[in-house]
Amino acid sequence: MLPEKQQSQIFTPTNILPFIYALLGWHLKEKGQKRALRHYQLARMFYEWSEALFGDKIKEKAGPLWPDTWETFLKTRETIQNIIPESGYTAYTKNGKLFVESVSK
Repeated sequence: MLPEKQQSQIFTPTNILPFIYALLGWHLKEKGQKRALRHYQLARMFYEWSEALFGDKIKEKAGPLWPDTWETFLKTRETIQNIIPESGYTAYTKNGKLFVESVSK
């Protein structure tokens, strides 16, 4: 893992946003084309993984509004999971490292 200073120089919005837009098929909508299921599955994955980060920060800042705010996140997650099928992956951390594995169904 790179130190934060190096990451902040490498992963700037200017550098990373075109990559994320490509992953999510952003350009397809602009061209009037349909996105593939994998675009939505990647967006679902981004949301699910980001939720934990948001949760930590919101809990710290929201104070008494925390339970209501978190309930909204959970409802949003449930809606996304009902609309977008699982993409066939599982992720976990072990000793501070992220592992992603494919799931055979």
